[in-house]
Parts: sequence; structure tokens; C-alpha cells
Amino acid sequence: MLDFKPLKTDFTQEEFEKFRNLIEERSGVYIEDRNLDSLRISIVTEMSINGIDSFEEYYNLLKDRDPYQEYLRNLINLVLVNEASFYQTPVHFDILKNTILPEIIQRKEDNKLSIWSAGCSTGEEPYSIAITIAEAADLLKDYEIRIIASDVSQNALDIAKEGLYSAEKVKALPASIIEKYFTREGSDFRLDPEIIKMVEFRIVNLVRDDFPFDEFKGLDIIFSRNVTVHFKLESTRKVLDRYFHLLNDPGYLFVDPSEDITSIYQGFQPIQFQGVKIYMKGTSAFIGAIPAKLSLASVYLRQKKYDLAIKVCDDILSTNPGNVDALIFEGMIKFKMGDLSGAEANLKKSLQVNDRILVANLFLAEVYRELGKREEAMRYYDRTLQLLDEEHVETNVERIIRLRGETISRLALDGKKKLATQTG
Repeated sequence: MLDFKPLKTDFTQEEFEKFRNLIEERSGVYIEDRNLDSLRISIVTEMSINGIDSFEEYYNLLKDRDPYQEYLRNLINLVLVNEASFYQTPVHFDILKNTILPEIIQRKEDNKLSIWSAGCSTGEEPYSIAITIAEAADLLKDYEIRIIASDVSQNALDIAKEGLYSAEKVKALPASIIEKYFTREGSDFRLDPEIIKMVEFRIVNLVRDDFPFDEFKGLDIIFSRNVTVHFKLESTRKVLDRYFHLLNDPGYLFVDPSEDITSIYQGFQPIQFQGVKIYMKGTSAFIGAIPAKLSLASVYLRQKKYDLAIKVCDDILSTNPGNVDALIFEGMIKFKMGDLSGAEANLKKSLQVNDRILVANLFLAEVYRELGKREEAMRYYDRTLQLLDEEHVETNVERIIRLRGETISRLALDGKKKLATQTG
């Protein structure tokens, strides 16, 4: 046993390592050498509060078999720097709302969305997620939402559950969001109880072997800031591997923009958005393959919000009039709305860009059949079948609506049969 001296307010490197190892063993948090003084101050503070005179006595109390016993829990609360604010990385929440959520919605069929904020500190991150979800309510209609937030610090979680924050914490939020979701209480801001109810808080140690894996599996998205900061390399790999196996395929991991996890763990695929990296589990690059705005248009189409879907396509075409994805997709929407002449115009424009676009030929044949233009319809059905056997162009539209070659062939043949039975 170490020879601790009573009433000492400083400790040796050996003593520092003894406390550091105990904290890492019980919480997973690794205290760097540069933080020796911070740990010393935290220990002396706790000793003073509890009337403990020696490091030896305090160390022995911390060695209690229960990893969450009061003395260790209070020390961890002091050691961990719970510096956080709402929308701490604003671009993350823009990407979540406008890119990731539309992709998940247009792909998933079970109408369930599960997000975990790991190391949530005092709640700013999971509540930022909840606000983003609330702002995307139109997209997530009829969805079952689960937001889990965890931290090793009970003190941080208690503050989070209270939902009361200083002006400094909410300063990154747009004024409209503050007005909508917060109530002023003196110099502080009280979060809307409905947002608080969206988040399930848990005390969780990310590196312990008794991690409740079954309670977290099946996640779509994980937010985890500073995973490479708080843990040693071996523990970081363990945590990242745990994230990987908890995520659905595909699934998404948000980390701090300053972190690059690719050199530590190879499982995730980095994808660049708006100057930051988001990490993706899965070899099927859904996000990389389908532009975000087109995914959003597809969600509106599925929800039969045709005006909103057309607005998204028009937004794309306003900056890129020859965007064949938007031209074809808008043509599909107009066809659904019964605007056959509008659909015809869109599809013909896409074929002016490239007349070997498979899906545009098929859809234009469908439009002409509905218009009663049998000769034109037959020509484009035949052209579709011909292109299947030749070099042709595929677009993101096929990926979105899951239209494969054999399905296109069947639709074209069925269309020709219907034409044969049509009169006049």
C-alpha cells in the first residue's frame, strides 16, 4: 500500500497514477498527465467536503466494490469537464435534419428512429437532437422516436433532467428556437417539458464489460463528442467497436469535427458534408449515392405532399436547370398529380440532356399511354426495352424508388400489353 501522508495537499506521480488508474477502471475516463493538477484539486476538494484527512483514507473509500458509490461518483462529477452548449456544432444538426433524416425515412419501412447521445453531459446535445426532431415533425409523422442520452456522471444527468440552462448555454440557438422551446426564468431558460419528455436519460459506463448491449442495439444514429479525448487508445477502440455493433446497417456516427477516428478504427466509412465528416456503418453508400435534396423530395412524395416535393425539385433546378434527377423526379410527381403535360415537358427535357436515360424513356411512355398517344407510347416502351440490352444511363431516381432492370422490363412489357388492349 502507498505511504500516504495526512493533510498533504499535493501528491507524487506514483500517487496520481494510482488514482488515475482507479478512475479509469471504474468510469472508463482516462486522466492525461497534463490534468494532474485538476485531479489533485478535485481530490482535495472532496476530502475537505467529507472531512477526510489523508489521501490513504480517501483512496480506500474510492476502492469500494460498488463502482457508483457516493465518494467515487462525486469525484467523477468534479473531474469530468461538462462543458457543453446547445447546437455546439450547428452544422451537425443541419445535416441531421436535411440529409440524414430524409435518407433514413425514404429507406426504412418500420417507422422507427433510434438515436443515442453517448456522453451527454448536462443534456444540451440530446435536447438539441430532440429540438431538431421536433422541427422535422412533418417528415417524421407516425414515426416512433427514441432518444437515449447517457453519461457516467450522475450530477450531470440530474442537471440535464431539470432542463434549466444559462443564457451562455443557449446562445448558439436561433432566436426563433429559443422563443418556441424555452421559457425565461430570471437570467436562465427553462426547456419545454415536451422536449424533456422526448429524452430517456441513463447512467452508463461506455467501457465496462457489463454494458447493457441489448438495451441499446438497433440504433440508427449515435452522437459521441470527444470519444478519442476521454479514453486511452485501447478503450477508444473498444467504444468505437461497441458503437459499430449497436448501429443498424446503414447507421451514422457523429463525433466532434476535430476528431478523426479512421486511424483508430476501420469499421466506419467517412462521408464529407458541409466541411465536416460524418461516419457511416455499411458498405452501401446510400447517402453518398443520393443527393440530400432528392431524398427529401422522395419523402414528400411518399407522404403525398406533392407541392412540397415539387418545391424541392424546383429549388434544385433553379441552380442547375439540366439536373436530370430533378427533372425526372418532378415529372414523376406531376404524373402522380395528374399533370400529364407538365410530366411530359419534364421528361422530354431530361432526354434532351441524354436520350439514353432508361427511367425517363419508361416514364415518358407511361405519360403518352395515359394521354392516349399510342404511337408515341409504343415508341418509348420499345426504346426502354432496347436500352436494357445496350449501354444506357441510370440515375439516382432508380435508387430512390428501388427500380431494378427486371422491374423496368416488366413495366415496359405490361405497358405494351395495355396499349394493345386499348381502343382508339
